[in-house]
Amino acid sequence: MSPVGDRVSAPERGADLVPLLTRGPSRQPGEGLPRMVLDTDTFNEIDDQFALVHVLLSPDRVSLEAVYAAPFHNEKSRGPGDGMRKSYDEIRRIMALVGDGTTPVHEGATEWLSDTRAARPNPATEDLVRRALSTNGGPLYVVAIGAPTNVSNALLLAPEILDRVIVIWLGGNALHWPSAREFNLRQDLYASRLLFDSGVALVHVPCADVADHLITTRDEIDHFVRPAGRIGEFLARRYAENVDGAAGVSRVIWDLAAVGWALDASWSTTVLAHSPVLTDGMTWSSGPRRHLIGEVVEVRRDAIFADLFTRLAAAADATLLGAVGLPEFDNAPPAQRPERGLLGIRKVLGVYANLRPVRTYAALIDSSPLKNERVAGADMIIVRELTGGIYYGTPRGIEGSGDSERAVNTMTYTRAEIARIGRMAFHLAGNRRKKVSSVDKSNVLECSQLWRRVMVELSADYPDIALEHILVDNCAMQLVLNPARFDVIV
Repeated sequence: MSPVGDRVSAPERGADLVPLLTRGPSRQPGEGLPRMVLDTDTFNEIDDQFALVHVLLSPDRVSLEAVYAAPFHNEKSRGPGDGMRKSYDEIRRIMALVGDGTTPVHEGATEWLSDTRAARPNPATEDLVRRALSTNGGPLYVVAIGAPTNVSNALLLAPEILDRVIVIWLGGNALHWPSAREFNLRQDLYASRLLFDSGVALVHVPCADVADHLITTRDEIDHFVRPAGRIGEFLARRYAENVDGAAGVSRVIWDLAAVGWALDASWSTTVLAHSPVLTDGMTWSSGPRRHLIGEVVEVRRDAIFADLFTRLAAAADATLLGAVGLPEFDNAPPAQRPERGLLGIRKVLGVYANLRPVRTYAALIDSSPLKNERVAGADMIIVRELTGGIYYGTPRGIEGSGDSERAVNTMTYTRAEIARIGRMAFHLAGNRRKKVSSVDKSNVLECSQLWRRVMVELSADYPDIALEHILVDNCAMQLVLNPARFDVIV
């Protein structure tokens, strides 16, 4: 047993944390975000970079308090200390690209615990202990996606943190796998064994048969990641530097599994299991009387990548959107149509206003299907609301069969949604000819009655702008008869 395990009976420690090992961090109304630190050998290959970016772009899910540089040794470093320092530089590089200049970054261990067999304090472990012992509410989630040298060092230095932290570690393989041997685990076998022997609240994220489902390709990276500003270009470049671009070649982004568990535990299936015994031969041995840990047995690849890609898109300087839809999708189920993806992008990015300018140019006036005198002088902006209404209302769908088969769509608008798009229209009109035409169907629809009422209320804030109400069918006719009468249509 490890030194930490010798001091305290492991099964008695952190019993109140055991339920969190399967259900994940609590996010109840009124509670603060889960506290988290990330321990990462970021320069080791390419998956740490993606994982770090995913966390940095998720301030609505976790409160990232610090990032620690972990050691590694392979062809990219001269030894564990060199690997740690290169990881530290890579972390700083990524944080600068994301625009994070406030989250602390600390250097970690320069030697393996397997070599020293004794705890050696370093800036990362000292910061981890201090944060774990703070009274800032709730356990500290320690996500480790490299060799667990820093984390195990902290457990040796301050065993009193054992019931104050939950460690999520990506390393080793599934417990039924014939071998536990894997890069993170084998680099520091002593530190890896200590995680399982100490009794610390642990969520084990295996590599083989679990995290290895997080596969992506260069085409997917080029499509969803590269366009996402400077950080997207950086991640795509790192991917291309490390992955052959030949047809059929893919790469596992392992570390997204561990940070994904912290961001949303529903993206994984986690069960309680007795902590295994890690043998000197790097195999698993069962220990039915040992304490319980959380064992991740499945990750939902699509959910994790969808969240990452969406957050990258939201972080980009701009999103250029082309037309979507092809005839071959006309008869596809609604969930599989390209338009469904477009609606999702609008909602996530908060793109609530579609601005459609219309202006007549003398050189093109003969190309109009309307008579020249009808379109001459037309100059308007149509402001279309994009994230409310019938496209997003629920319930929706097709149900039943035979003569009872029915389709349902729900049109709904909140006061806030109407006011937001209305203010956009008034703002535009203030810089044009100072006229807003509000289009509704208030003679029939309650949604339109609320729409008209909110627009009237808004108009009081814009006394220099004329507001007219026009029913949608009349508006369609007026656009053909006299388009020049319009300035801003909403």
